[in-house]
Amino acid sequence: MRYLQLRRTIYSLTGKWPKSLAIDQTKEIEKHWMPKLFDEHEKYQLERDNDKKQKMYVLPMFPYPSGRLHMGHVRVYTLSDTLARYYRLRGYRVIHCIGWDAFGLPAENAAFERSEEPDQWTRKNIAYMKEQIKQLGCSFDWKRELSTCDPNYYKWTQYIFLMLYHEGLVYQKKAAVNWDPVDQTVLADEQIDEVGRSWRSGAIVEKKYLKQWFIRTRAFTQLFLLVFVYLFYEIMNINTLYLLLLMINFVYNDTHKTYYSTKTPYKSPSSTLALPLPPIGFELVCTQIIARHGCRALEGRKYDKLTMALWTQAKNEQALTKFGQKFGEDLQYFIAINDKLGRGHLSRLGKIEHKNLAHRLTERMSLLLRKVLSTNSSTRIRLVSSGKSRTISSLNAFVKGLPLTITNLIDYEPANRTLLAFYEDIKYQTYLKNDKQLKNKIRSIHMQSYSKQMARNTLERLYQKSFIDKLTNRSYFIIDNESGKSIKNELDAVRMLHNLYLIGPNLREEGVGSLLEKYFNLHESAWFAYLQDAKEYYEKGPGFSDRTIIYNLTQILLDDFFLHSEQCSQINSKHFLRVRFTHAETIIPFAALLKIPMLSDKSTPINQTYTYENNNWRGELVSPMTANIQWEIYRHYNNDTNHYFRNQQILIRMLFNEYPVSFKYECKPYDMINQFFYTIDELKRCYRVSLYDSLDTLDKDDWQTLINIQRMWMGECNGVNILFKLSIPTTEFDFIETFTIKPEALLTVTHLYIQSTHKLARPDLIEETESGAKRLRIDAIHPLTERLLPIFINNNADFGPKIRANRTMLNVQIGTPISNKFDESFANKHNISTVIDSSTHWHRMDLETLLAELRSRELGGYRTSGKLNDWCISRQRYWGTPIPIIHCNHCGVVPVPMNELPVQLPSIENIKSASKTGISPLAKAHDWVKTRCPKCGNLHAKRETDTMDTFVDSSWYFLRYLDNENTTKPFDSKIVNKLMPVDLYIGGLEHALTHLFVARFIQHFMYSKGLCTSIEPFKRFIPIGMVQGKTYKTSNGQYVSKDNIITIEKNTVMHSLTKEPLQIDWEKMSKSKYNGIDPQEIIDQYGVDFARLLMLTSVHPRSLRNFNLEDGIVEGLQNWLKILIKLYVELIESQTKSNIKSSITNEEFKQIEIALRDQRLNTIYTVAFYIDSFFSVASAIIELQKLTRYLRKVPIDVKQQSNEYLISLCDVLVMIGPVIPCLSSELWTILQKQIKSNIDGYDLSKSLFEQNYPTLPDDYPGKINALFDTTIFASMPISRSLLPSLSISDVLQYLNENDQQFQMKRFIEQNGLKLARLRKLSDYCATLIYERDPNVTIIEQPSEPINDKKKSKTSKKKNIS
Repeated sequence: MRYLQLRRTIYSLTGKWPKSLAIDQTKEIEKHWMPKLFDEHEKYQLERDNDKKQKMYVLPMFPYPSGRLHMGHVRVYTLSDTLARYYRLRGYRVIHCIGWDAFGLPAENAAFERSEEPDQWTRKNIAYMKEQIKQLGCSFDWKRELSTCDPNYYKWTQYIFLMLYHEGLVYQKKAAVNWDPVDQTVLADEQIDEVGRSWRSGAIVEKKYLKQWFIRTRAFTQLFLLVFVYLFYEIMNINTLYLLLLMINFVYNDTHKTYYSTKTPYKSPSSTLALPLPPIGFELVCTQIIARHGCRALEGRKYDKLTMALWTQAKNEQALTKFGQKFGEDLQYFIAINDKLGRGHLSRLGKIEHKNLAHRLTERMSLLLRKVLSTNSSTRIRLVSSGKSRTISSLNAFVKGLPLTITNLIDYEPANRTLLAFYEDIKYQTYLKNDKQLKNKIRSIHMQSYSKQMARNTLERLYQKSFIDKLTNRSYFIIDNESGKSIKNELDAVRMLHNLYLIGPNLREEGVGSLLEKYFNLHESAWFAYLQDAKEYYEKGPGFSDRTIIYNLTQILLDDFFLHSEQCSQINSKHFLRVRFTHAETIIPFAALLKIPMLSDKSTPINQTYTYENNNWRGELVSPMTANIQWEIYRHYNNDTNHYFRNQQILIRMLFNEYPVSFKYECKPYDMINQFFYTIDELKRCYRVSLYDSLDTLDKDDWQTLINIQRMWMGECNGVNILFKLSIPTTEFDFIETFTIKPEALLTVTHLYIQSTHKLARPDLIEETESGAKRLRIDAIHPLTERLLPIFINNNADFGPKIRANRTMLNVQIGTPISNKFDESFANKHNISTVIDSSTHWHRMDLETLLAELRSRELGGYRTSGKLNDWCISRQRYWGTPIPIIHCNHCGVVPVPMNELPVQLPSIENIKSASKTGISPLAKAHDWVKTRCPKCGNLHAKRETDTMDTFVDSSWYFLRYLDNENTTKPFDSKIVNKLMPVDLYIGGLEHALTHLFVARFIQHFMYSKGLCTSIEPFKRFIPIGMVQGKTYKTSNGQYVSKDNIITIEKNTVMHSLTKEPLQIDWEKMSKSKYNGIDPQEIIDQYGVDFARLLMLTSVHPRSLRNFNLEDGIVEGLQNWLKILIKLYVELIESQTKSNIKSSITNEEFKQIEIALRDQRLNTIYTVAFYIDSFFSVASAIIELQKLTRYLRKVPIDVKQQSNEYLISLCDVLVMIGPVIPCLSSELWTILQKQIKSNIDGYDLSKSLFEQNYPTLPDDYPGKINALFDTTIFASMPISRSLLPSLSISDVLQYLNENDQQFQMKRFIEQNGLKLARLRKLSDYCATLIYERDPNVTIIEQPSEPINDKKKSKTSKKKNIS
């Protein structure tokens, strides 16, 4: 039904409201307001102050132009438009775009069936669907519209392809690909379901061997930069100078060198050390620091207790030497000093260290401090400790070293163990206790014969040889039950003594600094320091090259440094100094994560051992007492205009123990002159995380399903892929590929296995050996040593777990007899040579060098998982982006020059006959295929005829939206980085599974190239539930049209012709199932606003939507709209009636106004909470329905006098306006014409969508909640001023001290919950998010959640102000 041509029957045109609002008037309201709202939106896009607003990028997935919108489209776009309007009213600069995912096989097939060009068919559909979207009232920025089939778009898709190609991330190979026999095209792994069927056609997928193009997605699945990282060894001259100064200061400073490992007292730089100046135009604006506590006394009594017990045993046996007798006296005095000081407490030297650290810091920051004090700035100093006594004492000593003039600026944060004692994590502690490789490696280092010799030399000064012999033979067993430490042999005895020796210099000011030094000579102290360093190196430092557990835990600290560096770099920053006080267990892994060149950047393969000769890592350099890492943040200053640039460039310099050091090699300095300064964007790029690891950064509430699926696809990145060339290539294979979790065994491979199902295992290639084994007649070539490796067919080798359609993860496996018993037995049985020439130069290289060599040879070497394959993007179809590659007989594969893009699709005659041959239709465009080689000029070169998978087109469109008219590059980074990432991404889950994987890959690539500053493209994601329609099926599964059913009872129907009972179900809407509903029919019958309301009400966006117009929902919503409208029509009617004499007293009137205000503010809070937390517009609508019904019951005489009532009427329209914009705008005109007085917070001279969203007053409390799923099971009010500083432990403490603590604990126990995270919403709410604990068995069904009404009485007792 079209809009009726009725004029001047609506209030905004006539000043009169019709007696009943029929569909005709509804349509006229929409016809009147729709163009006005579009005009308003156009003006909004041009507002000058938009750049000053906080951005909100709201993006629905762009549609495939199938011809007509379906109900799924309507659900997505009405939600995205509602949220876009909501955030505009909240004062954000909203980016809300739409475009067309226009390439693909469906368009090609549909166009061919209609005998028209895909281009014409697609553009006709786009035009029609664009009008439908506009009819829905969606406020898209149409100036940003794009279409993937437009050459101006796919030119840049080809450009990105070539970027990947030039970086070695695109390659072509013959491979077994997934072939859809129905659609005659290749499918990616992600496009196949669990039973091996095509996601689109449903056909059983076959394997076919074709030469295909791949994108190396595996290159980004593990944390390392690719072979194209920046290497700056050539600029190490100045960096090395400062590092040498640091080493000289620590290692060569003393006349008589002693070794104290990580217990070494702090040695500050010389006062004459001159730090490099920042680049011209930059000034220091803040500093971020983490510092280890200072020198301390012994912690606990294990070392001294056990040493004293051993000495006492020797004394009782009269086995002491004269030196040993003296040792007993020294030991007792040493113990007494530690007891007096307090176990684990800071020594006087430790306090001096931190006091001096503060003094030197303020000297370096003197210019900034003078500026802060002279300008009366509100910026502050923030200090935080781990909460342990020695870090608190260090903090207090640090404060005493600050000038008195700034101590009043200090804010003390609550102790933060999560940030500064993350090593207490149970997973890490379990790793330390149980990891066999770790324990074996440390034991092998400690139990060397040299260790035993050094131990005996030390002990012989104290004890007689006979006593030491018995100790060596384990005749004694001395244990400290409290710590579990023990002495069983001579090495244990010296380790206990050495730990006392190490702490001695910490007590220099107490007079015992060198008391125990005489009991170790130089060689002994050096050796035992090495043993201590090795333990620290493997447990806390760089350690094994394949272990990431400590890095993963440390990431929270790196994130904290980045977060606070960005915050304090801003002009309106709230702090200019933040100091964290922590422990060696935090400093060491943080330094390892930073990979400081020459100090903490070298890990060790499992088959090698850390030594002082092969590694520069030293405990006394990396983490002496008071060790510190400082980030100095510099901002560009414009001296000419005397103000800061709005988009300042931020630089960071790192000081390590107060010496300037470089960030890791892969990070690119600001320029060649300023080598210690880095832009913050470069550091964020450089310290990026992998596709797999960065899944942890996504909001679990939004992303959990996708996180689980992508983790399943990618698998754990615990190994390396390796390619072996074949000695004689076959028609299908040039090489075979495998995956191993033990890349260190690469040099010991002697043979390979393939399964009997492998395509190479064919009769003409198989021969049987004398020992009865089946092997191929061709060999594999080792990718490094080039040794020929026999290939055996054996199904008993370990090919990994089964992952899909009963297939194992691998079909090729390496044989390494040296480290695998099965391989050893197989090799011995079948006479395979196991001799390995270990004299080659390969055996002198560490693992990372070997893997880099594999990558440079394009033979694997990428850390990945056994599940994930590279992304095959070749498609044998016409309607797609042409792959910009040329094949030349002389030059081979040649990329199309960038300046010749785009390679445009040609027109092809008789394309229909070519579309189902399995060969790309483009192969028949002979004039187009034949081209000139850009490298050698060969006129008989040929274009690539495959086109790209459409997921390539959609992998970057969200970037192009932001700069869609750029003719020189895909996008301008300066423009994109202001607006990325997408704050809110909305779309269907089915499509999102693959799309979000490839979009994340491209974003990670752009990030690695420095083109994007956000590593992840999307912050939050709403996976929209499918819209389902009711279906009726016979017993044999045949679908029956609704016209052919008879309803017996509510849920009982039968076939009208056969009388057969029918099965009722809810399924995805489809014409073939007779359950589809055309959105246009709903719009014609009820209007646009009602259609939007209908789609948004009743269910959460993520939930399946069983769409039914016969369940009473229509009548219910119509009744509510009548109530809503009547509230405003009453204002018109009240003008025609004389004022009713009030029967309400002033006191009663005040009480009603107070209740009105409470109801209104509670609605503002809950609407914002539901939308900001869950994007649940349905829940927000329910709250607004409650408020309107409440307002309806307000006495008429109060309505005529109450200002609070009028504010409520304004609030309701502003809050419901994003859902029903046309009707709300019409009702707003009533307020504009009928209200003569000013309304707080509103300007009635302006339109509805020019208003500000209602806010909560300062006296309205915030809330802290405990939430599981969408159920709030504990809540209490709290002063909003406290919310910004609350930590997760603070919120938990408040709730645990609340009157509801028992109900809360009971709910947690009944539902088997664990605390996951804290979410803060603006300044009004902090919520603890709980989730199911898989290790807990649920006791019983959850009880009723605690609602606000039940708890209102008790919560007043604990109202925190």
